[in-house]
Amino acid sequence: MCAKTPPPGTWKESISTNNSPAITLNFGSPSFELLPPLVKVSNWGSSPLKVDIIVFIDSIISSSSQFKQFIIYYERTTCEAGTPQLTIYISYDFKGIPGTPGTPSVPANPTSNSYVLHSIELSFDKKKYSFIESIQNVKTFLWNQDPETSRGTVTTVPPPTE
Repeated sequence: MCAKTPPPGTWKESISTNNSPAITLNFGSPSFELLPPLVKVSNWGSSPLKVDIIVFIDSIISSSSQFKQFIIYYERTTCEAGTPQLTIYISYDFKGIPGTPGTPSVPANPTSNSYVLHSIELSFDKKKYSFIESIQNVKTFLWNQDPETSRGTVTTVPPPTE
């Protein structure tokens, strides 16, 4: 078993999983892979940069009593093109469920094609986070603190709209 690995960056907030309604969907054939987050970024002039995220969590993990919250980390990074980027890590900790007589165990990263969608809304105030003005991309990772599993996606920040 690997040691728990928290994501890099600065802690922003913890979000309880029961704050948003969950939608379950079956998608593709069973797999160990995490699905990448779905991300939308809104940039309205002097208003905070809004990042709306949908993460897909295995339905076995989502229904577990171990799975209680997401922990959000962020850091200012540079993308491959050399432009400023905001990297967001949506972290959760699921160690698996040991088996009991009559109940099989569940690994830290189960094979599944059934996912629960969780909606996360983040806001980065441009006065508090001064580097936000220069951000051109947002890279978002879903990060199980089991270091063998994480998945990410990159979203372009639109120019400010007044």
